[in-house]
Amino acid sequence: MSFQQDQAKHLLTQADYFKYDLSKIPTDKLSWKPHEGTMSALEQVDHLATATDYFIMRGTGDGQAEFQQKPPSASLEDALSRFDESINNAVEAIQNVSDKALGDFLPTSDGTSSVSRQYLLTTPAWHITYHWGQLCMMQAMCGDDAFHLLNDDSPYAKRYDIAEVQV
Repeated sequence: MSFQQDQAKHLLTQADYFKYDLSKIPTDKLSWKPHEGTMSALEQVDHLATATDYFIMRGTGDGQAEFQQKPPSASLEDALSRFDESINNAVEAIQNVSDKALGDFLPTSDGTSSVSRQYLLTTPAWHITYHWGQLCMMQAMCGDDAFHLLNDDSPYAKRYDIAEVQV
């Protein structure tokens, strides 16, 4: 498996985990914030879609284009649609970058430094992982402290033989 294929699969896996645990948040709590200065679950979905779009725009070398921030989603369905679109665009960009181009360094948006294309294209996966952790904490704060990762319907169970996993 190439680096690009591995990273595309990793991004899809993290997106699936995030959406799976998002589905465990009660609908009436999607706009709830644990405290001021934090994001609600719905805001996190929008944030991840926007950030993924930004990193992919920069990582594909389109750094001179002006990034357009989208307005907040009106509903969970709209936010998930935006999220899925951003993930699909990211997967396509990652799969289509050449080995040689992965090593390129691109100027930062302010032009004062540079960052590797590989870093820019792989940032969305770990960024989603970070917010997945926040979502799991919100899930627990809503009263659901179950460990859902090994449920038969979880993304993990669909990719791995959960009978071999010990917790």
